[in-house]
Amino acid sequence: MRISTPLVFAAMAGLFAERSGVIDFGLEGKMLAAAFVSASGAHVFGSEWYGLGLAI
Repeated sequence: MRISTPLVFAAMAGLFAERSGVIDFGLEGKMLAAAFVSASGAHVFGSEWYGLGLAI
């Protein structure tokens, strides 16, 4: 359950978007891009907090 939390959040975001009339196909891509930016930022700046801030 702990590992599936990001996927549950993405599914809920997709549900809210679809209920409002907007179809969003890029949810998984946005999650992957945020993970890449977070890991890269944490490596470059040497701090997990900077990585977290960049991911948000």
